[in-house]
Amino acid sequence: LVAPAPARGAPGAAGGRGGAGAAARGGPPPQRGERDDMALDRQLEILAVCGVGMGSSLMLKMTAEDALRSLGVDARVENTDVSTARGMSPDVVIGQGMHTGEIADLAPVVITVSDFLDKEGLEAQLRERLTEQGWLA
Repeated sequence: LVAPAPARGAPGAAGGRGGAGAAARGGPPPQRGERDDMALDRQLEILAVCGVGMGSSLMLKMTAEDALRSLGVDARVENTDVSTARGMSPDVVIGQGMHTGEIADLAPVVITVSDFLDKEGLEAQLRERLTEQGWLA
């Protein structure tokens, strides 16, 4: 028999919040909205959110990946809809104000954008907010 893999975001899950970094520190993984001072010893989990989780969030995902690459940040970016996002534990949520307002407590960093293709604008917001969290020097 093979034991099932832990659910995404569960302690010990590959790529989940906390994961090996939290275990290595000997403490529990951070809860939603808590600061995790790991200074990027793991891949960030980022959600690009829109109403349906297909069109605009996919464009935003690609813009975010470009901005994060320019910043040298190791991150996994997923695009999803607001309802699905509510059950996830990302580090960063990016979306339009009409959606980020609904899920403002979902992640330590929530970024509202108006132009899904503005890489420089998103890069500046990511730089500022990730630096505030201690995730970017």
